[in-house]
Amino acid sequence: MTQLSKLQREAMTPTLAQLNREVAEIIAARGGKYLAEQCGSDTFGATFVQASDAVATALELQRAALAPLRLGIGIHTGELGPLCTTHTMSHAARLRDFAHGGQTVMSRATEEAVHGRLPARAWLMNLSAQTLHREGLGPVVQLCHRAICSDFAIALGHHGRAVARLRESR
Repeated sequence: MTQLSKLQREAMTPTLAQLNREVAEIIAARGGKYLAEQCGSDTFGATFVQASDAVATALELQRAALAPLRLGIGIHTGELGPLCTTHTMSHAARLRDFAHGGQTVMSRATEEAVHGRLPARAWLMNLSAQTLHREGLGPVVQLCHRAICSDFAIALGHHGRAVARLRESR
């Protein structure tokens, strides 16, 4: 570790601690279980009984004043075992890794589970592209709302192919 990276890590520690507290409070307020310890030092997970609660929480997190950090959020719906190593959490983590900061993406399973039960004035945008299928993500949609950004740069697949260009249509 270089001196600069050590200083950056030390400078971010209070910010990350505050972020974890705020995120945990928002998740708990919506009935979710916060999984910071099981998912890694700079990531977190959460479980919810209802997919619609997970989506509402994601929208609230994206709208919250968590500056200077913007969260990339991935949501997948499925069965959950005792640890974050289950297929459901693994798929959600891959979706999260695909998302830009400030963007929430979700799987087809979640899209189907929340059909007709999105938060007020929210909608879903289809991001499906062949590259996403090759990367094992399957069909993917983005959560959109006028209060959050819906325009993200081109995401590139492993072979440098464009995945999607997202623009909010008004």
